[in-house]
Amino acid sequence: MNLPQVEASVVDLSKFATVVKLVAFNPFQSGVNALDNINAISEGLVHDDLRTFLDTNLPKEKKRAKMILGVADSRIASAINELFTITCQHTGVVPELLRGKMNEKKNTSTVYFSRSATSFSKFSQRFN
Repeated sequence: MNLPQVEASVVDLSKFATVVKLVAFNPFQSGVNALDNINAISEGLVHDDLRTFLDTNLPKEKKRAKMILGVADSRIASAINELFTITCQHTGVVPELLRGKMNEKKNTSTVYFSRSATSFSKFSQRFN
């Protein structure tokens, strides 16, 4: 998908919901656990919870070479890239996908979009 297509789908939540599907979800265990995860991400560190989530939900290493993992921050992108040897992206369609997911969530937390596209923290999504 290119940026104009993503921007158009973000505006129309019914269209966005047909393009993006929830694949995996792992809630925080507590408020303290959520804060620990947020602090780690803000420092560009991969928390053990995020590491476990990504290890469980990302494809095996051979398939990762063909994927791009979308994240919200360049520092966490570097840390994930080092750990999982997967290309990470934080620009282009990634911010629009995050915006669309947040808009959808308001009407209905770093997540994994596939189709050789993207991934984030606690949510896991997949393109059709």
